[in-house]
Amino acid sequence: MRHLCLALLALALLAGCDEEATATNPVTPVRVEIIAETMPVEPVAYSASIVAKTQVDVSFQVDGMIQSLRQVVGADGLERNIQQGDRVAEGDVLATVDPEQYQDSVDSAQASLASAQADLANARANWERTQNLYAEQSATATDYDNAKQQYESALASVNSAAAQLDSSRDDLSYTDLTAPMDGVVLTVDVEVGTLVSPQTTGFVLADTSSVKAVFGVPDTTLGDVSVGDTLGVTTASIPDTTFDGIVTSVAPSADSSTRLFQVEVTLPNPDGRLLVGMVASLRLDQGPGAGGVPTVPVDALVRGAGDPKGYAVFVLVPGAQDDTVRLTEVAIGQVLGNRIAITSGIAAGDRIVTVGMNTIVDGQQVRVVP
Repeated sequence: MRHLCLALLALALLAGCDEEATATNPVTPVRVEIIAETMPVEPVAYSASIVAKTQVDVSFQVDGMIQSLRQVVGADGLERNIQQGDRVAEGDVLATVDPEQYQDSVDSAQASLASAQADLANARANWERTQNLYAEQSATATDYDNAKQQYESALASVNSAAAQLDSSRDDLSYTDLTAPMDGVVLTVDVEVGTLVSPQTTGFVLADTSSVKAVFGVPDTTLGDVSVGDTLGVTTASIPDTTFDGIVTSVAPSADSSTRLFQVEVTLPNPDGRLLVGMVASLRLDQGPGAGGVPTVPVDALVRGAGDPKGYAVFVLVPGAQDDTVRLTEVAIGQVLGNRIAITSGIAAGDRIVTVGMNTIVDGQQVRVVP
């Protein structure tokens, strides 16, 4: 009888342990999906803006009133002031500030220099004469020092007057505002009679011998575009024409407001058909290639364990008795309706949890239900 009681007690203890284990490690029911095939990913269209290869603000360096603007021959054969769309060459005079006051400054500086040079000639002659007299002991040391000081002062005055003349001539030359490069005029911000000052922008010029199509891509697409890639660019303004360009820049950081990475595609534009400000479009292949990539329901995604901003899925791991799940980091791609492309992390044949993701953790036992 005693042995029977001990046996019953042992069975009861074992049963209690099993119940505790079951409560601690419950087998959670989940639904899974087999990644059986890949879905082709269509190229994604992006909108881009056409910008100039180089664009500069041409500013004045002196103040005054605009006396004249560059004259060009218009479509009617008559001369007119320069305007938007006109082409200019490096060195062309775009506008002229009234030079009268600057010419007066040059004339005054020239007169001052001539006077200083005359004073220097007298001081030099006196210095040379005093040196000779001092050598013959016919002049005192004070006379010697005074003559030397007068000569050095006159020489300094000549140097100062020469520098002032150079500065006045520079200011006079700055009354002509010249084009720093070959290009097209984007804006004209002054008229005859406009009062300007240093740093006033008179014109905006652009070099459009080649242009850039600029667009932004999210971080999930960065792997699909690289410097040196060839992309076709189209614009509604020039239908039935594709312009081939080269990716020349991919921004190393995202824009703080849009969170997009700027990409620049450089396009030859020898005939000037692509204009600054045009809206262009292009298509960017995504994923590993034409074969496509695995896709999963968007709802199957959970946050990754290592990266709080990353994504993961639960992959089913078959077991002898119960299956378990493994939290697997994935890289996402294009959204396709209620599904999303996975560019890395899983492959065809994997079984992922699609229902019950929020009630399980990595390594937990699960039971697959229909």
